[in-house]
Amino acid sequence: MLVFTLAHFILGVFPERTANFWLGLLGIVTSVSFAIAGLAAIFTTILLRMKKVEAANGLFMLVIILFGVVGGNFVPIYILPDWLQQIGEWTPNGLALVMFTDWIRFEQGTSLVGPSVLLIIFFVLCSIAGLAFYPKRGEAQ
Repeated sequence: MLVFTLAHFILGVFPERTANFWLGLLGIVTSVSFAIAGLAAIFTTILLRMKKVEAANGLFMLVIILFGVVGGNFVPIYILPDWLQQIGEWTPNGLALVMFTDWIRFEQGTSLVGPSVLLIIFFVLCSIAGLAFYPKRGEAQ
């Protein structure tokens, strides 16, 4: 949210946008933050269960890079095959990219509802999995 605010005030990127626009951006950032928090819950559980921290870090880096490439953070998604683009739209960062693009272009609240619900479901599922497999006292490696 800080990047959007600074870009607006320093560069004038979003001239004459309403408070509704800024609330939509805040909603998108919040839902993406929840999804990232869910992923962090799983990463924490895995880290506490693995004996080698380096192996856990390697696994986390692999997942993050995979999400980044397929979701459109590292390369433009239009250079990827169609089937990979469709998979990328289901990653948290891919959903966020679609939400940001649609919101900035059209400012329709209906374009935020579906992806936001998916991100919240992702958060809930990851949080439940993280809590279910979290080691009991004394079990952490």
